[in-house]
Amino acid sequence: MENKKSIEKEFEVSPRNRKRKEEPKFPEFQEYYKRRLKEGNPITAEEVSDMFKDAFKDIFEGIFKAELDDTLGYSKYDYTNSTGENYRNGSYKKTLKSDIAGEFDVNIPRDRNGEYEPKIVKKYQTDISSIDDKILSMYACMDEYRSHKQSY
Repeated sequence: MENKKSIEKEFEVSPRNRKRKEEPKFPEFQEYYKRRLKEGNPITAEEVSDMFKDAFKDIFEGIFKAELDDTLGYSKYDYTNSTGENYRNGSYKKTLKSDIAGEFDVNIPRDRNGEYEPKIVKKYQTDISSIDDKILSMYACMDEYRSHKQSY
């Protein structure tokens, strides 16, 4: 009985067919997977894991760059708003661990004066399992925003 209720919640039952209540979160991935299936080359679990690692890496590096921009008070290559007191000074590599993406490396930018302190991942923190779901939902929102923006 419980199984039937969960199915009814997940699907809208119509006389002809069942429809999902919600659109897929990653339509580009779904299309990519369909194309690979047609080619007779389905995606492996390892490839999906690598895709998550790449997505998490891009998201975290983007966040770190935005945090550094906020700390310095100007964005990269925007020297007109620079105060001239502190500058970017390369980056360092850090390995993060996630339940979803496994281990992956990110480049964390740094400043010359050492004032930049990452906020989303603290200095000695490596396990980010507690924010996996938040990152995935944020990535889905960004993906949905991009698809809506392209359709207009």
